[in-house]
Amino acid sequence: MVARLFHAASLLREHGGDGHIAALMAEGVGGLEAHVLVALAMDMPAEKFGRIHHLPAAQIAAVIDGMRDRGLIGDDGWLSEQGRAVKQRVESLTDHLAVQPYESLEPGELDELMNALEPLAALLLAAQDQNGRRWPFGLCRPHSCRREEYGSRAVLRTEHGVGHGHANALVGHGRADGSRAPKH
Repeated sequence: MVARLFHAASLLREHGGDGHIAALMAEGVGGLEAHVLVALAMDMPAEKFGRIHHLPAAQIAAVIDGMRDRGLIGDDGWLSEQGRAVKQRVESLTDHLAVQPYESLEPGELDELMNALEPLAALLLAAQDQNGRRWPFGLCRPHSCRREEYGSRAVLRTEHGVGHGHANALVGHGRADGSRAPKH
């Protein structure tokens, strides 16, 4: 039973990550660009962002310059209106795609699932607190999770949004210099 539950949770986590990558690709955002987008949306200079801070400054600058050329970053080095709109569309599409597996459940079934899993998640999180381990994607600290309604559906969402934990899976997508691959 536990193995089946773990497998199902893994499938849902991967589905969410795949949806996030699809949303980024639909907007023409490459792997390193995705990290820059997240950093700037969090009011953090891109070169300080943990996923890319180790890269050569020239490589990060080239990615930023490419995003500036496309109007995603303003002359001030922060997200432009267009950049914020792209980020919002990526998050909206990611959320929409992440909800799809739950659409087959009736509202009462979804409530039952969430009520059954919330105590288990709390136990897992408490055990992780005691062991000092990192939080895996798919589990969130109780204070950073919230229940959101999408029409007649409800989902649990972290403070960073659906798909945030999959940003590291984007490295390697696009060109070697980190820019986006051309659209076909």
